[in-house]
Amino acid sequence: GTSYSQIYRRVQYLKALKMLNHSDLSVSEISRRLGYQHSSHFIRFFKLQSDTTPQLYRQERKNYAE
Repeated sequence: GTSYSQIYRRVQYLKALKMLNHSDLSVSEISRRLGYQHSSHFIRFFKLQSDTTPQLYRQERKNYAE
């Protein structure tokens, strides 16, 4: 089965994707809204989930849309 922590991480990741895709919030603000005290922890978490940083993810999405 799936553990609570796996579900929690997935939900946090999906929330991060939504904010990165549909807002102009800074990565620092997104990390704060997700409950991270330090944006470096959020960036590490995001990279573990997606193999890229939040900044690169957002830039790639923007370039793809153009």
